[in-house]
Amino acid sequence: MAGESQRYCMNKCDPDVVGACRPGYKCYPLPAAGPEGGVCYLSNPPNNQPSAADNTVAIQTGNPCFANANCRNPPVGPYDALAFCQQPLLPDGGSSGYVGGYCTAQCYISSLGLDFGATLCGPNAQCLTVTRNELHQPLLGLCFANCPDPSGGQSTCRAGYACKPGLDGGVCRPM
Repeated sequence: MAGESQRYCMNKCDPDVVGACRPGYKCYPLPAAGPEGGVCYLSNPPNNQPSAADNTVAIQTGNPCFANANCRNPPVGPYDALAFCQQPLLPDGGSSGYVGGYCTAQCYISSLGLDFGATLCGPNAQCLTVTRNELHQPLLGLCFANCPDPSGGQSTCRAGYACKPGLDGGVCRPM
């Protein structure tokens, strides 16, 4: 969203180093990170569209969490790896702003050519760009829970969150 910035942490890696990421992940080049810059991400990301019929939409979006498992839908499927818990604390112990944790999912990842958008987020959430490159092109999108009154107050969001403008109505984001 214009004028806003949201941070998302991914492990750095060197795309030229074999085994630079943990098992099940591979290093993808990230041009903005320089010639040796990359990030670790799923080695085999899902390549078909998620659907509500097979329980692959991110229905936990906006819920409190303390671990990624709190944000994943049963039964476990290929899209569960895209859902995660935005932790309330940063690695250095500082606040992330996500009070009580916040379930979300990666709905857009430009470097992998993945764009699940509203389909992955489901009917109760929206896919919003949270990072852009130096040309202001979207790099990463996450699901945020819908709310009806994007005036900045709490609306239907849980404590610690405000209803802020989204693509279609409001979304619950940290205050």
